[in-house]
Amino acid sequence: MCCLSYLIKEVLEPFQKFTKLIVSHAPSGSCFLFIDRNEPWLQSRVIELAGATGLTTGSPVPTNRNMDTDEEKTDSGRIYEVAKRMPVHRWNAFWVVGTKN
Repeated sequence: MCCLSYLIKEVLEPFQKFTKLIVSHAPSGSCFLFIDRNEPWLQSRVIELAGATGLTTGSPVPTNRNMDTDEEKTDSGRIYEVAKRMPVHRWNAFWVVGTKN
């Protein structure tokens, strides 16, 4: 499975070309996981992008949660040390799986 996260709104045209390329090389039955902010226009764009690249999708699944209260920023390990930024503790996102027929 290939996870494609938070790219749609930033680089749509190059991302569509990239997605078409990797889908063309993937075997039938391959799954691609798209994740982005939970906004209706982004959901529509992801479904449109997936269809244009030859993927079939299910319905987008919203997720709006918080990290577990026992998780610490230092649990991110080296990523936290290098980034020197507070990690996100809550999110409002969606995900959808695209499958190559």
